[in-house]
Amino acid sequence: SEDDAEVLYHPEGAGALRVSAARKDDPVTDEDLQGFAVQHPEEGATTESVECGEFRGFRYEIEGDSVLLRQWFLRAGNLALFLTYNCSLEHAGEDDEALETILETLSLVDD
Repeated sequence: SEDDAEVLYHPEGAGALRVSAARKDDPVTDEDLQGFAVQHPEEGATTESVECGEFRGFRYEIEGDSVLLRQWFLRAGNLALFLTYNCSLEHAGEDDEALETILETLSLVDD
């Protein structure tokens, strides 16, 4: 749900990271992630496979006229995470270290 997304940002940072999640009864598959990604097409985006903590999936990156957009579609067990980061091209790269730190900590917590 779009209303359930969390937005993370540093007051002096360059951009913002939006995080949302979905849970399935069965394990999330790469095909599930591809299905979600089709709902968010990004023409001209470069795609790469990624590992973020305990999560696996892929990341899109696209540069617009003045904006850098990155989207992660990640899965672990029955959970899918959707992350979107954007900033102005002028400030691209300034938050990369903080983003990497956040992404490396992603893990499943048993209830």
